[in-house]
Amino acid sequence: MQPFIRKEMPNATFGMLSKLIASKWDTLDEKHKKEYRRRSAKAKRDKLRELAMFKVNQLCSTTTTKPLPSYNSFPLQQQQQSSQTFYNNIYQQKKSN
Repeated sequence: MQPFIRKEMPNATFGMLSKLIASKWDTLDEKHKKEYRRRSAKAKRDKLRELAMFKVNQLCSTTTTKPLPSYNSFPLQQQQQSSQTFYNNIYQQKKSN
């Protein structure tokens, strides 16, 4: 949203942009807000998974030369675990090998 408003008002300050975006958000109907919230939650989950895999690869890089499998290659039950639990399980598996 900000890039579109920035094109219309290139000299707007950060505060002005924030107020404009907030007013546009307030005018959205609940259906559209729900969709934005859903997409935001999905992006957050994906980023947390990516961060967990990055940390695992960083910790394991001294013990193995091949990269760890992607998060999506694990069973669904394992994918549903929290990032920290997932990270700890992978680390323990690599440590024991």
